[in-house]
Amino acid sequence: MPRPRSIDLAGRRFGKLEVLEPVPGGLWRCRCLCGAFRNVRTADLLRPAPRSVRSCGCSKRPSRHGLTFAGRTESVSQWARLTGLDRKTIRRRLARGWSVERTLARAYYRWL
Repeated sequence: MPRPRSIDLAGRRFGKLEVLEPVPGGLWRCRCLCGAFRNVRTADLLRPAPRSVRSCGCSKRPSRHGLTFAGRTESVSQWARLTGLDRKTIRRRLARGWSVERTLARAYYRWL
């Protein structure tokens, strides 16, 4: 049986991960945009989305600092109280890719 060809992934980017160098065991040393390093299997990098590895896990971690808008950093609950928007509405908009500014701007400036 022919041996599978080795693929050089060094220098390529997969989502937030930049591949740095091969590591023994069929792994690649990767650096995430957040600065963390992670060893990832070749198959996990090359697998089609949504099951592929695209970050060190930082995008799945919730933010501890809340949302910053107009020079203020508040939790989603606090922004909901300040703007009159529902917490679920704010979370849904952010999950759909809305920016914090777009999510809060109209309601915030009405509140002022």
